[in-house]
Amino acid sequence: MLRISWCKPQYSGCRIKKETLNSEEEMKMKELNMNEMNQVIGGYDTYVVVKGDTLYKISRRYGVTVDDLVRWNGIKNRNLIYPGQELKIY
Repeated sequence: MLRISWCKPQYSGCRIKKETLNSEEEMKMKELNMNEMNQVIGGYDTYVVVKGDTLYKISRRYGVTVDDLVRWNGIKNRNLIYPGQELKIY
């Protein structure tokens, strides 16, 4: 397995670096789920709420907590989401 490192584009002299992971590092990477990896690299998924959705159902689908969804999306009332509402999921 390769680890690919990069830096933010605003830094001059930025280069992509490839390294071979040792078996211990490889096991740690496999343990990370996509949500944790997105948080590390700064990416996120966008989920569009559909009729019948709840934050609980969405959190289970993505392996995150309701508190995470509330925090990431600035939700004031955790019992009120709307169809068509876009939620960020890290």
